[in-house]
Amino acid sequence: MFLDLSTFWSVVIIFFVFAPLLLLLLTPLVDLVMWSNFSAVVRVVELRKLADLRNEGVITDEEFARQKKKLLG
Repeated sequence: MFLDLSTFWSVVIIFFVFAPLLLLLLTPLVDLVMWSNFSAVVRVVELRKLADLRNEGVITDEEFARQKKKLLG
């Protein structure tokens, strides 16, 4: 089964023109989503560390609240 010439060129245009353009447009969006997920995970880890310090009595409740507010913005 062979492709006719117009179908062939349609496939070539889609894969060699539109697909790379779509990839260029979507890459920053994917990076943004991944970075926001990563930063959220980092904040959760930092909050857990602060909570552990508070529970161990290393920092006060006030210091915990201040650091939590600073961390969450």
